[in-house]
Formats: sequence, C-alpha cells, structure tokens
Amino acid sequence: MKQASVSVKSLQKQIQQLNEKLIQSERMNISGIMLSSITHDLNRALTNILGTVGIQLLQESKDNSVREDLERIKLSAQTCREIINNLLNFARAEFHLTKTNLHQLIDLCLDLCQYQLVSSKIEVIKNYSKNMFPVNISISYMEYVFINLILNAVDAVQENGRITITTDYSKKSNRITIKISDNGCGISEKNISNIFKPFFTTKSQRMGLGLAMADRIVKKHNGLIKVESKADKGSSFIIELPACR
Repeated sequence: MKQASVSVKSLQKQIQQLNEKLIQSERMNISGIMLSSITHDLNRALTNILGTVGIQLLQESKDNSVREDLERIKLSAQTCREIINNLLNFARAEFHLTKTNLHQLIDLCLDLCQYQLVSSKIEVIKNYSKNMFPVNISISYMEYVFINLILNAVDAVQENGRITITTDYSKKSNRITIKISDNGCGISEKNISNIFKPFFTTKSQRMGLGLAMADRIVKKHNGLIKVESKADKGSSFIIELPACR
C-alpha cells in the first residue's frame, strides 16, 4: 500500500508537470498570434510617424534644435520598427548574429530611453568593466531585452530613483555578465517565480509578454537571465552571455 501511495503521488506530480508544460505551450501559441496582429497595427502607426517626421525634416534647416528632436524621433521610430520586425522573425526562427560591443549597445538603449529617464529625474550609474570582449548577438533582439529592462526599472523607481548598470567578464567561464539594478519597489516573494511566464503582470495596462520574450531571446543566445529582488529594496536583473575571444 505504501509503495502504491508513493507511485500515485509520483504519477500525480508527473501529470501536474505535463499540464504546466501544455499550458505554457498554449500560452506561447496565443502570444504568437497576438504578436502578429499587434505588430501589423504598430507598423502602420510607425509608418505614419516616419512619414510625418520625414516631411517636417525637409522643411527644417540643418542648424535647428527642432531638427535634432525630429531626428531623435525618426531614430526611435526606426528602431521600434526594426525590433517589431525582428520579433516576428524570432517567431519564425530567423536569427542573425553579429559580433557586438555590449557597452556601445547598452549606451544606445539608454539614449533611446532618455526621455523617460530625464523626465523622471532618474540617475543612471554605469559600472562598465574595462576587461571586456565582444559578444555574438542579434543586435535588435538584445536591444529589445535591454530597453525592456531599463523601462521596467524606470517604472519601479519612479521619480528621483537610481538605475545602475554593471558589466563584468569571467575568464573561467568565458561569459559576460550584465546587471541592471534599481532602488525601486522590488518584487514580492510570491511574484518573483512568475515574472518570466507569459501574460503574468502586476500592471493592468500591460500584457505581461516583455520579460517572457526577454527570457526566450537570452536563452536563444545560449545565455541566461535571472532576477534578485526584495520588496521595497529594489531589483537586479542579471544576464549572462558567452563572450567572443
């Protein structure tokens, strides 16, 4: 009887794990369908933005502060379009890697998030390692990951907060670590195990796909992403990627 009881419990556990995998698979299928629909509408909106900005740029002189703002809008819209298109390619398993300087890429992502950072008066501290190597990555996909993590940190710290970006290289593992930390509200213990699951969100206006997609992208690069957090103490998202030596 004891052995039978153990076998039943083991079977129940296996069934539960299988159900969780099926639910996860179904969620990802749904997210793929939603992604295709959403990206179509977003591309149409970005086309209108780029068209309007292009017309305005033709009317502005070269030495004009308004022109600089329009150029920034154009760059941001083009980046958004590239990220959207690459997310669709990601769903179709198209993946092109480029040898990339991570510090330059992170700086670009910070520049694209400049409005949110400046308007919320958030201090950004960069602790970049001098002992670094390039990484072989899909630039647009990793842009998506970094921008997502930076904007999540902005939401967490709100005004007058602090975001710290630290990089490091381990010769032993030949891996690069990127840590994006904030001193914001943190993540509760009951939520921390769910944040990389599709459609999990604590914000009613969000879909809960950002971190799930970031997790898939990092894993596609043979890397890993994890989080360390305490409620009211802040959070750190840590990404590890193989280095190119």
